[in-house]
Amino acid sequence: MTLLPSSPGQCLVCRKDISRKSAEIHLISHKKKKSPKPSAYLIEVTAQGHPEYWMYLSSLPDATLEDINPEEVMRFLRHMQDERRSEIDVTIPFEKALERLNLLSSGVPTNTAILMFAKDPHRFII
Repeated sequence: MTLLPSSPGQCLVCRKDISRKSAEIHLISHKKKKSPKPSAYLIEVTAQGHPEYWMYLSSLPDATLEDINPEEVMRFLRHMQDERRSEIDVTIPFEKALERLNLLSSGVPTNTAILMFAKDPHRFII
């Protein structure tokens, strides 16, 4: 089976067209220009069985609860409760809800929490 060539992408920092093959090096070069030490986690996302679809995400380690949209967390909980997939009380504070969902690590939002509930998700995607 011949694989299709990877679809092109665009860097959201500088708007340069990039390929999947060059994306990691390109994105790391942006980080080196801003700081001598790594300031983010680089996550590659691909579609299972479809390697031509790809995306790199940058998860900033300085994310805080201020970056999370509490209304989105509670909306998610209400949806999960309506679908009977969760027994988490929708009246608890959103920080407690994130803890119950295992979306906090030492009080810091996890990558998953940021990707699901960030107020400004473009800040975390490069």
